[in-house]
This record gives sequence, structure tokens and C-alpha cells, in this order.
Amino acid sequence: MLFDMSQENQYRGLVTSRRACDKCEKNKMKIKQEQYHKGIIAHFYNRVVHNELLFRTDKDYIQFLLSFKKSIQEIPTSVYAYCLMPNHFHFFLKQNSTILLYKIFNKILSSYVQKYNIKYSRKGSIFAHPLQSKLVVDDRQLITLCKYIHLNPVKAGLVNEPEEWEFSNYREWIGVRHGELFDDFILKNNFCGTEDYIKSIKEFKQQILEKTLLELLDES
Repeated sequence: MLFDMSQENQYRGLVTSRRACDKCEKNKMKIKQEQYHKGIIAHFYNRVVHNELLFRTDKDYIQFLLSFKKSIQEIPTSVYAYCLMPNHFHFFLKQNSTILLYKIFNKILSSYVQKYNIKYSRKGSIFAHPLQSKLVVDDRQLITLCKYIHLNPVKAGLVNEPEEWEFSNYREWIGVRHGELFDDFILKNNFCGTEDYIKSIKEFKQQILEKTLLELLDES
């Protein structure tokens, strides 16, 4: 099991992460349906209710990612960055067809919640809100968002370095894993290779520990 509820330091990290999410969700966001079109770039995210866990074991993470992978085979999508956290998730995606991008999550989330409730003997939705989404149109915000997503586990105190967290595509960004959930467009067009991105992540690390995503994007 990746996350052990008996490990109090990790749990405190999740509480810190949840508080940061609370600040962002004071201004809950959702892209209007008419704004979806081929080429749109968007950040999708959501978190669980109260002190629930979205993923309790490694198998939960893997099941979610396999469902996501299957969904984007049916709905052409570029995956720029993602991170699954014990109590929330982030996906930074580009729509590559006329099929509305948010539809990727329709079946995934409902199916996951159903299986989760059966597995852990609970009822009702596990999510605090409907799927949250935000358009990203500024190049500087593209870069900030990728770094924020990859440093999420560090911000929550779950790991010391982003490459230690298995359930994001940071390892693909730095070339130590070759998974399919990674499009290198942003890396190739904004950095001089993986070492440049690693350097940028290290420089950004202190900022993310001190500020919320909204504050970071405002400064981009």
C-alpha cells in the first residue's frame, strides 16, 4: 500500500493539501460547453469530501489510470501533465478532436465511484464538487501549471522529490520512464531538454510550498 493511514506525517500532508484546495475552490470553475473545441487546453481537477481518500491502495491508482488510458483511446487527447493524489487529482489536457474533452471523465468517475463504494462499503459520491475545469491560454501559465501538478506530492509532504511519486507523469518528463500518458509538446517548446525542466522544478519548489495555485498563476 502506497498510503498508510497510520503514517501521521503523511496524513498531515494531506490535510495541508486539502486546505490549499479549499482556497482554490472558493472560486469554483467550470468551462462552458460552448468553449470546447478542437485544440482547447484545459486543467481538470477535483477532490474528495471531508477527510476521505480517493485512492487507498496502489491498485486504486492503477485502476483509475487504466480507465483513463482506455478513455483517451476513444477520445483523442494530449496528456501534458497529470498527478493522482490520495485525496484529489489533476489532469492537464488538450482536446484533439471535436469530441468534448470533459467527456473523458464522465464514465471514468461514475464507474470508479461505484466500484470504490462496493470495495470500501460506503455510499454516495466521494467527490466534493462536480468536475472542476479551467481553460489555459497563456504560455507562462502552461509552464506554471505543469510544475505545480508535478510538485503536488512535495507540497503535500508525501515525498521529498517529485520523481519519488509514482502516480504522475513527471518521470516521463525527465526521461526515466516511458509511459503512454505523456505528450512532450510543452517540454520541447519551452525547455532545453529534461535537465532544463529539472532545474526549473528545483527553482520553483520553494514557491509552491508557500503559495496556492491561484497565486502562482496570477504571477505567471
